[in-house]
Amino acid sequence: MTMMRSLLACLLLMLGTLQLSARTSGFGVTAGMNIAKLNWKHLDRLEPQPEKGWYLGITGMVKLPLMGFGLDASVLYQMEQLDSGLGEIPAQTDMAHSFTVPIHVRYDFEIIGLEEIIVPYAFIGPQMVYALNDLKFSDIIEEGSDVIVRKENSWRIDMGVGVILLDHLQLHYSYAAPMGRSMRCYDEEGEFLGKCKARTHKLSLTYFF
Repeated sequence: MTMMRSLLACLLLMLGTLQLSARTSGFGVTAGMNIAKLNWKHLDRLEPQPEKGWYLGITGMVKLPLMGFGLDASVLYQMEQLDSGLGEIPAQTDMAHSFTVPIHVRYDFEIIGLEEIIVPYAFIGPQMVYALNDLKFSDIIEEGSDVIVRKENSWRIDMGVGVILLDHLQLHYSYAAPMGRSMRCYDEEGEFLGKCKARTHKLSLTYFF
């Protein structure tokens, strides 16, 4: 009898977990703001400042059979505004356009009795970046000359924390750390000058249908 009660309790727990998974898994739209800062490897005298950009796309999320674990993935169109670091007022900036595909392993910290109201979570995973344009900054090496920054397809490690509210709204903060230097710098004659990279902080809101 005790074993039957234990099995029944386990079954009810599994059914409750499946019900919760169906309720919190889904597909939705994502929009957010990013703050990106350029890092020059070969031009230490420059001090780029963080600049704000934005992104928009779609997100899918699914629970895994393991208690608390899940996966989410997004396809985002992203614009990162990058400051050259010359210290001009207004700042000399250019906009980097890209498609990004972040894929996260996540863990939901489910609070008994509050699953339909609030679910905090943490996540980590790779983010693929597909560059759409090059950047151009003036007067960095010498006055009157341009530096062309060619963005390359690259990947980053994306990590952060978030919260799901009322089963539909997801708010999260993330930090994307570039793996290697994903931008190559050239002068006007095409001579290679070195590499650089951009670190990005993000704040996003997703609505799941």
